[in-house]
Amino acid sequence: MKTFLASLSPEGAMFKDAQGKSESEAASQFQHEVEPITGFNIIDKKVLTDDEVILTVYAAGRGETGGFKVQRIGSEWKLVGPVKGEAGPAK
Repeated sequence: MKTFLASLSPEGAMFKDAQGKSESEAASQFQHEVEPITGFNIIDKKVLTDDEVILTVYAAGRGETGGFKVQRIGSEWKLVGPVKGEAGPAK
């Protein structure tokens, strides 16, 4: 769980949502959301700036495709969160 939280951008809603929750509360919520997922495929990348991209990701096991904004902070890429209207076609 610590690794997941460290992968989030402090500017994103997912990071802000995790603040104020205990690690076990955050882990329970995260586990519920990703439990059916068996793998991820990045099917598209839209470059916004040198430090921000939107990835279209297919979640196997859920059969869903969604857009996720990620941003570079220092030398690491961090997840900002989902982006509505940026999903491509499901595989």
